[in-house]
Parts: sequence; C-alpha cells; structure tokens
Amino acid sequence: MTELDMGLKMDARRLLWHQGYSTRVDVPLRALESAEGGSPESFTDLDVLGVRINADLSIQRTIVDCKTGKSSAISRMFWVKGLVDFFDADRAFLVRDRVLSDGARQLASRLSLGAYSGEELIALTETFATTEAPIDTAPLSGLFSQGVVSDVNQRLGGLAKNLDKVKEFRQFDYWIIEPHRKLVLTVDTLYDARQWLDPQNPIHVGIFLDYAWLFVVAVAQAASHLLATRSGGIHGALSEYIAGGTEAYRQKSEIAGLLGELQRRRRVPGRVNVDVNPPFFDPLAELLTRLVRRNDRLTGCLRILEWQSTAALTGNRATSRSAFGENFDVVAAKLAVDVTEFITKASELSPLFAEHATALILTPNP
Repeated sequence: MTELDMGLKMDARRLLWHQGYSTRVDVPLRALESAEGGSPESFTDLDVLGVRINADLSIQRTIVDCKTGKSSAISRMFWVKGLVDFFDADRAFLVRDRVLSDGARQLASRLSLGAYSGEELIALTETFATTEAPIDTAPLSGLFSQGVVSDVNQRLGGLAKNLDKVKEFRQFDYWIIEPHRKLVLTVDTLYDARQWLDPQNPIHVGIFLDYAWLFVVAVAQAASHLLATRSGGIHGALSEYIAGGTEAYRQKSEIAGLLGELQRRRRVPGRVNVDVNPPFFDPLAELLTRLVRRNDRLTGCLRILEWQSTAALTGNRATSRSAFGENFDVVAAKLAVDVTEFITKASELSPLFAEHATALILTPNP
C-alpha cells in the first residue's frame, strides 16, 4: 500500500461520510479455509467500503477502488464489476491519481460504475458536503487521517498470538460467511477469547467496539430478512433465521430433542447447551426489537462505533460527544451502548468493557 493509495482512500472515505455512510478501509476477502490444509486463499480486497442502513432496514453497500500508477483503468473496471456481484454491493466507483480516458469513462457508464480522478473526487465531495457531522474538525477529523489509519493497522498487526482468531474473524471471515451465522459467530468469537481480552488495554477496547459495529450490521441484516418473510412472532422467525431456514431449524430441533433426552439420562453433561437457540437468544430478540424500533438511527449508531473504535485503537480518549459536537445523536449513542452491553454479557467478557464503552459514548462534555 503506497501513501498515494492511502490518500485516495481517505478522500473516498470522506465522500462516503458526506453521503451518509459509515465506512471501513481495507477489507480483505478470502476463502474460509484451504482444501490443501494451508493458509486460506485470498480473493481480493475492498479499498473502501461504505455501509448505510436505510429506513426499511435494507443495507446499502458502496465499494470504492483506489489505485495509483499506470495500471489499466479499463481492465480494472471489469474486475470491479465482478466484485460488485460477488459482494452484493449496490454501487461502486473507481478513483485514480490521473485523468481517465474517454474510453474508460464510456466503459464505466456501460458497466454502471463511477470513475473519477483524485481531483474530481474532491470536487464531488464538495458537491455532497451535506453531512452534519464535523468531519473536518478534530477529533472526528482523525478518522480521515492517513497517519491515524496507518497507526490503527500497525496496532492491530501487533496483537498477541492468542487473539489471532479475533483478528481474523473481523478482518476476513465475517465478510464471507452466510449472514444468518454472523449473529452467533460474532459473539462466540469474543467468548472463546474472553480470558485474553483485557478491558484495560485500549487496543482491546477498540476491537470490542469494532465487533459492536459488525454486530449492528448483522442485526440489521437479520431484521431486514425477518420483516420481509416472517408470518409469526419474532422469536420463532429469529430462531429459523439463525438456524439457516425453516427446514434447517426443523432438523436442528429434532437433534436438540434427542440430545435433551440423552442429557436427562445423564449421557450428555448438564453444562452442554442442547437448545437449538444460542444461550443469549432472549436478550438478542429484545435487542433486535429495540433496534428495529429506531431503525432511522442505525447508521448513526454505526458512525459512532466507527469513530469510537478508531479512537480507542489509537489511544485517543475523546468521547463521542466531543467528536460529533452539536450533531451528537443521543438516541444513536444509546443504541450503540445497548449493543455493547449485550455483547459484553453474551460473550461473558469483563463488565468493564461495557462500562468503558458507555463512558466513551455517552459521557457529557466537560
């Protein structure tokens, strides 16, 4: 990654914030596992990803491809178009450090892609400068700083070996697994690493807040599916969603019934969960209902968690109120706190994680 690449990525991130998105920079995509038993094969990466949760709980995704140098923009466009289909993105655009040819622009139009030079991207950002968030004022402006993002990447790269699974899930697996598995696996990944996650370590707090961001997206995906398909109560529909569908739920329920009978006969340890639903199912259903009722604030919730995670990872103790100033959304902040409290309890992490998150997100300005 060159510094020029990073500069384009920060400009793209700023544009997406102006357009109402929450963002992530450098999202690698790879296979879940290798058939040969070696390292999983890498597919590609998303330079910048924008996520916006609409009022109907549909999730809008925008991909930005940022490249410098003399590589062919035309050949890259076919690659980006395939990436849009693979990732189920709603739109994508390319940014280059030079003026694009007429042929490249014509192809971009045919493929329904955007194509801009770095200067055109900045001009476009000024056109869309409608966000109420003070993204050009410290401390929120740090989110769009090359130095801050490089610092985050360096600190995440230096995590201890016992947190490899935590790092790899947020970086790789989350983006490839089926949506219905994300609710449980996001929690389970933290649960498995709970003895090594230290609430006094700001990097660990930053990772925890980033997992909260991932969980909000997963809940929105679940809610969108349930609202579109459910015919009964929320609990039954959520059970089927987590199981992977009606037939999968039926099969897992039969297996759970058999295991329950064996447990009653003391042939399965009593501490083993034989329920088809995860142990945190009821609080999850309550959280999902709460978030659905304030669906218009979920992107704001994501943006608060995005900022606060980055701040924690770099040792910045600035609060969300100080970052967003007069545009601080207290409802979105309370939703973010609700998510951190749920994850803390469901993953059996130290209660200090939720306490730190509450202090950072909701503490009034002095």
